[in-house]
Amino acid sequence: MHDHVPDPETEKDLLLASIAVDADNQFAVTVLPAARETAQHHYVRFALHYYARVLYLLARGENARSDLPTLIDLLIRTSIDGSSDLFMMAGLDGTLVPEIREPIAQAELVLKSSGAHECELIGNIPLGGWALSHSVIAVLQYLADRLSERSLATLTFALDNMNSSYSTVYRHADPSSQFDVPLLAYRAVSRV
Repeated sequence: MHDHVPDPETEKDLLLASIAVDADNQFAVTVLPAARETAQHHYVRFALHYYARVLYLLARGENARSDLPTLIDLLIRTSIDGSSDLFMMAGLDGTLVPEIREPIAQAELVLKSSGAHECELIGNIPLGGWALSHSVIAVLQYLADRLSERSLATLTFALDNMNSSYSTVYRHADPSSQFDVPLLAYRAVSRV
């Protein structure tokens, strides 16, 4: 895992995120700006970094084979908007809810700006198995309800770029992939 050494001169918190799941396949996601206002592209970057981290964790887990990239491909081939039910579209039993009173697991994360990788996702993700994989769908559902049409298009393009990178260049289990793949995908989309 990447050793994070804070540098107050080049770092600042961009977003604070909480992802919780209960035994009934319900997810509660909250992503809040760390400062008064945060540009929508930070939410896109959060989703990309979260997806990369989850793929890395899944590749290192007991069940190293994951259908998550296939599910993401399925979702990005359809029109994702605020009215989309991504769990249903992916054929999953899951729901996004505002709050979970008794979570079986909860992740607390911070998206930071950083000199070396431009953006970094800090924090542990104590979810496992189906909850870890499906939490990406929950994050995408949360953002689909909040992002502009343009930001959703950016997110869709960048996720497609990430899946292409994983199928041709990077391996999910490569520690650098959780930093490099979302960074390159975001750079590619920002040039379009």
